[in-house]
Amino acid sequence: MSGQPLGRWWGRGGIAALALCLLAVLLHQPALAESDPIRVQLRWLHQFQFAGYYAALELGYYREAGLEVTLVEGGPGRNPIEEVVSGRAQYGAAASEVLLAHLRGQPVKILAVIFQQSPSVFLTRKASGINSPQDMLGQRVMMLPGFDDAELLAMFMKEGVKLDKIHRLPTSYNIEDLILGKTDAFNAYLTNEPYYLESRGVPTTIIRPSTYGIHFYGDSVFTSEREVKDHPERVEAFLQATLRGWQYAMDHPEEIIELILARYHPLKTREHLRYEAATMRELMQPQMIQIGHMNPGRWRHMAETFAELSLVDKDFDLKGLIYDPRAARDITPILWGAGIAAGGFLVVGAVALALAGFNRRLRREVQERTRAEQRLAAMVANVPGVIFQMHIDPSGRRQYTYLSPRAAEFFGMGPEDVVREGALLPWHPEERERVDAEIAAARDTGGSLNLVGRILLPDGELKWVRLTASSSPQENGTSLVTGFILDITKRKLAEMEYLASERKIKAMSQAVDDALIMVDSLGKVLFWNPAAERLFGYTAAEAMGMDFHSMAAPDEYRDKIRQGLAEFNRHGRGPVLGTTTEVRAQDRHGRVFPVEVTLSAFQVDEEWYAVGTVRDISARKQAEALMVAKEVAEEAAARAELARQEAEAARAQIEVYKGRLELLVEERTEELRASEERSRLLLHSVGEGIFGVDAGGNFTFINPAALAMLGYQEAELMGRPVHDIIHHSRPDGSAYPLESCPMHSAFVQGVAHHVEDDVLWRKDGSSFPVEYTSTPINQGDRIMGAVITFRDISGRRRAEEELRQYVSDLERFNQLTLGREERMIELKQEINGLLEKMGRARKYRIAEQAAPQ
Repeated sequence: MSGQPLGRWWGRGGIAALALCLLAVLLHQPALAESDPIRVQLRWLHQFQFAGYYAALELGYYREAGLEVTLVEGGPGRNPIEEVVSGRAQYGAAASEVLLAHLRGQPVKILAVIFQQSPSVFLTRKASGINSPQDMLGQRVMMLPGFDDAELLAMFMKEGVKLDKIHRLPTSYNIEDLILGKTDAFNAYLTNEPYYLESRGVPTTIIRPSTYGIHFYGDSVFTSEREVKDHPERVEAFLQATLRGWQYAMDHPEEIIELILARYHPLKTREHLRYEAATMRELMQPQMIQIGHMNPGRWRHMAETFAELSLVDKDFDLKGLIYDPRAARDITPILWGAGIAAGGFLVVGAVALALAGFNRRLRREVQERTRAEQRLAAMVANVPGVIFQMHIDPSGRRQYTYLSPRAAEFFGMGPEDVVREGALLPWHPEERERVDAEIAAARDTGGSLNLVGRILLPDGELKWVRLTASSSPQENGTSLVTGFILDITKRKLAEMEYLASERKIKAMSQAVDDALIMVDSLGKVLFWNPAAERLFGYTAAEAMGMDFHSMAAPDEYRDKIRQGLAEFNRHGRGPVLGTTTEVRAQDRHGRVFPVEVTLSAFQVDEEWYAVGTVRDISARKQAEALMVAKEVAEEAAARAELARQEAEAARAQIEVYKGRLELLVEERTEELRASEERSRLLLHSVGEGIFGVDAGGNFTFINPAALAMLGYQEAELMGRPVHDIIHHSRPDGSAYPLESCPMHSAFVQGVAHHVEDDVLWRKDGSSFPVEYTSTPINQGDRIMGAVITFRDISGRRRAEEELRQYVSDLERFNQLTLGREERMIELKQEINGLLEKMGRARKYRIAEQAAPQ
């Protein structure tokens, strides 16, 4: 080949050929080895949180990209960052800890953000009153170890709560610890633990870091720097397949839920997975923000927060944190390819073929993007509101850069005119100052906006609108705000009309002395008047939305209430509807008291509601109990009179015995007289002790005679358990089991008992013998308590002992008398015998004695 043709070829086409060679090298994509498996380390156990990875795997997106993928379930003790950095996994799912790892020198790269907001929150029981970080001072707070709960630590820091002022506990991962009171605050995931509490009717407060200006990303996809360097094509293929899987999962949540249940056997129910999917949609905002989108300004905000926490140096470097597919490609082969291309022209045909293939792929991509843009345009055109994007410069000047077609409904002009003229949303003059302040705050903190206010259109029309948006700081000092404007005029007017009627109802309800309450078919409180606040101790703000029965019904009613609510939810029927019923209720302090409840039901839009009044009848019940106690006391007094008469009869009997003893034993006269006097004083000083108990066995009243016998003051006994104070032991000092106590049986089983020989214990620790009667107090078929009457039988015991002693003495005296008579007979017989020997007549005539029986 001569120089001239070669020169002509170079001049006309050589440069083009060289360019084609270079382009072929640039566009060359080596095939991915399907035989080279990769592992993806998930953050936690299988659940909807990882739906995108399941979709990409099960629908074949990874396989189409030439990847053999294994998903590794996470859990306690398995750290995704450690797994990826060590090489045991090539990819992982993590949250803010991946940024902290990068700032501390670990070789990780973030490929995409899945959750635009962090789901990490604190949960507290509403009854605890813990509603903010400041309320956690001195409280038990469960958290992840170290700095894994970075956004929660940042919230404490921003609110000035020092960690040494809270009692930090390692998390148990068990929400039961919050329910059972083993901790006061529990670190949780917004998609998970709130469901358990809500399904069990536990009133809960959610404390979010975003409320306090901490706007962290949530879950993201990451890999190692080694993976990006050694396998750039595989990284890009994995990322695109994963994002494709996430898009499908969010578009078809029910299908993915069925897939998770069938293939991954999660610990969650179908309803819990649905709850998780709905909450994740709020965190991802896929309808507003492209899945995988991340803003360098947000990562910088998070890094600055870490620096303020002293977790990293203040001169941190974010270089290399975010994956850039362009930077990931090694250009050394390109340079070699260019050199080779410059020296060889035989590859022009291959280059042409490669370029043709590239063009075909490019056309397909353009067609796919065009169809996607058409679908997006159709969707945007039919959205009932306006999607917008706005720039805010450092001085606060706002400029809309994009508005969807329906902008005229809110601005009075088309979207192009708004952008060209720099028009702003025509807020009502009374709203502008507030709106400007909230927008400025969102710009400064990088937070979200949720504005509700009025706009005034040029034709004088007034509208209520809701503006929701998220703000992302940019590196040049500006902020990019993306959001949505919705017309809520009809709803707002309906709310105002409702509020006007509600004020009338509230005014009427405030004039009622009874608690007036309305609940829905699930038992959630919808209305709560001031009388209800006084009766149950919950403010209206606290009560609204709470499960009425869980906070106001004692445990004994829970099962019946659950069954009744199920029937009410289906048919609007229930055993207590349309009646006035006496039941027991409890207030927020656990005090249980009797109430009278009147309920009625009504239906709105196929849902049933119940409204009713609750009246405290404690005073009435106490009066009824006192009346019953009075009747029992009168009956006891009658029995006491009978006992007194019996005692008089016993005294008369003693008198008989005393007279006999005086005739037989003169020397015992004074002793018998003293005994009689003691018995008389004893019988005349007898006073019946009377006291009452409630159904729990606690003192409700006691008379002076009982106080005198027991040695207590009345205030020392009221409301305290009877058995534990005066009837706890047997006479020998051994413990007296409560279940064996007849006195206790009266107000538990409703059976009256009369016990003639028992002991009661005085305040000074001594005991005394008593005879008592325990009589139950019944109200209908319910046992309200019991009345116990007793008397000290110490005197009776002594009299009985003395009587036994008198009988014993009489027997001894009789024996002595018989002995003397026998001796006198013997002496008389001896005298008669001596007189006969002397020849004299007998002096004594001795009668024949009957043989002793």
